Amino acid sequence: IRRPPRSTPLYSSAASDVYKRQTMLKDELGIFHGCLAQVYLVLLGFLTLVLSPYWRSRDRSKSVTTGGDFGPFFKTLTIVIFFQLALGATMRHEHAGLSITDFPTVYGKVLPDVSPSSMEKINAQRVDDDLEETTPTYIMIQFVHRLVAYGLVVVAVYLIFRRHYFTERLVKWFVLIMAGLIFIQVALGIATILTQKAADVATAHVAIGALIFLLSGLLSALCSRENLDQGT
Repeated sequence: IRRPPRSTPLYSSAASDVYKRQTMLKDELGIFHGCLAQVYLVLLGFLTLVLSPYWRSRDRSKSVTTGGDFGPFFKTLTIVIFFQLALGATMRHEHAGLSITDFPTVYGKVLPDVSPSSMEKINAQRVDDDLEETTPTYIMIQFVHRLVAYGLVVVAVYLIFRRHYFTERLVKWFVLIMAGLIFIQVALGIATILTQKAADVATAHVAIGALIFLLSGLLSALCSRENLDQGT
C-alpha cells in the first residue's frame, strides 16, 4: 500500500481515508468489519423472509422436506460458509497479494511446504515477481480456504442429487441456485488466482460468497420453520 501523493486531488478525502484505514488501523478491524457485514446481510434476509406474505400464508401442517430433517444440515453448512468467508476476509486484509500464486498446486507441490528453507525460496521468488513477502500462517490460511472450497463442491453435488427431497418449490429453487452459485464461486476463486487477484474477478468472488451465505441462512430457517413456529 503506497501513500497517495499529496498533489492528488483526493488526498484529503477518499484516497487518504483508504490509506489510513489500510495502514494505520489493525487488520483485525477490517476482518471484523467484513464478517459483520455478511451477518447483517443474512439477518436482513431472515427478517424479509419471516415478515413476507409467503411466511405467514404457508401451510404449517406440511414439511418442506422428505427423507429427514435438513435443518441441522443447513445450520452447519451456514457456519462452515461463514468460516470460509472469515478466511477470505483474513486473506484480503493481509495486504500482501496472494499467498499462494499457483493452482492447483502450492508452489509446485500438493501440500504446502512452510519450512524455513522453503519460505526463504518462496519469498525470494515473490520479491523477484514484485510481490510482498508472505508467511507460513497466510499460506496455510489460503490452503485451508481451498480445502473448504473443495468440500463445498461436494455439498453442492450432494444437494443436486437430493433435490427431490425438497417438496416446496421455493426451497428447491433456493437449493439449486445455491448449488449453482457454489460452482460459480469456485470458478471465480480459481480465476482470482490465475489473474493474480484481478479487481473485477475478486469483487465478484466476494459478492457471490455473500449470496451463498445468504441462501444457506435462509434455507436454515425454511427447513427449521416447524421449530420456529413453536415459538410464535
